[in-house]
Amino acid sequence: MALQLLNEYQELKSSLKEFEESSLTKFIDQLNSQNSQMKNHNLEIQLIDNQF
Repeated sequence: MALQLLNEYQELKSSLKEFEESSLTKFIDQLNSQNSQMKNHNLEIQLIDNQF
């Protein structure tokens, strides 16, 4: 019984770690995407400023 509980605990711990890593990866990807968009907007603003 104790061994079964230990195995279930380790499986849950492993699943939680995988979930956290995948969620963190998605979050980082979103931040990188937003960062790229902001850089593009800044370049557009610089181009517009240079026209005046």
